[in-house]
Amino acid sequence: MARLLPRVDALLVGILRPALGPGVTVGTRIPDQMPLPFVMARRAGGASIHPRFLDQALVDVQVWAESDAEAEGLAQAVRDALYEASTTPQVIVSGVGYLSWFAEQSAPVLLPSDTEDHNVYRYQATHQINIRPDLG
Repeated sequence: MARLLPRVDALLVGILRPALGPGVTVGTRIPDQMPLPFVMARRAGGASIHPRFLDQALVDVQVWAESDAEAEGLAQAVRDALYEASTTPQVIVSGVGYLSWFAEQSAPVLLPSDTEDHNVYRYQATHQINIRPDLG
């Protein structure tokens, strides 16, 4: 049976990989050997507004990099890419869908850790997005 609504994680990866370029690894899970810089973007909640045409997802984005400035800049680049994709309906991930709305729930913030490598910086942000399927 075909899906009615797009896979949020596939849409996020489909938008962020080309927007961030070949030097940044984008995924939905933390790999065993994390390449730096690394962006993890995945659905963290939300619910469909209409089961066929509109899903509203809460999205968790975490970014790891070798410097505070690089991690913060990358978190901002993710925010910008998602916003731009939501304002440009032509940004369609083929066979998946597109963003029709973006709102920030929690701006990128540094998450310092006493247990992680102190030469790695991590930022986290939460966004809310509305997504629609690629019906073409």
